[in-house]
Amino acid sequence: MTERTTRIDLAKELREREHPDCLFCNAAESLGLRLRWLEGADGEMGIAFSCDGRFQSYPGMIHGGVISFLFDGLMTNRLFAEGVAGVTGELKIRFHEPVPVDRELHMSARVVKQHPPLYLLEADLVCGDRLLAWATAKFMERNSREG
Repeated sequence: MTERTTRIDLAKELREREHPDCLFCNAAESLGLRLRWLEGADGEMGIAFSCDGRFQSYPGMIHGGVISFLFDGLMTNRLFAEGVAGVTGELKIRFHEPVPVDRELHMSARVVKQHPPLYLLEADLVCGDRLLAWATAKFMERNSREG
């Protein structure tokens, strides 16, 4: 990776090649989440977004399935930033507090272990300085299962 190429750029390139019709990867158009990609200096990659009432379950709370979808999509894209197209083998989420609608939310993901073709990732969801949920996931490199 050169100084001018970011993890976000690398992820975008692989995302466009491997996931051209993915619901998450096209979320800005298809769901209206207007995801803003963020990159941390420590190898983290994240998104900033806000969900309106269309994504709620109980009044004022984002549906847990939407949060699961966002964790899975973010971690997939974090692997894209490593040049890896992976499929989710396991996704575990721990909700600490309800995730509110109409608030600025941030999620970040990082690769914890990699033993190709297996990868372990972690991610968290925060609102301001409050941790609302975190997740771990195991991914398998997609091409390792082919022919």
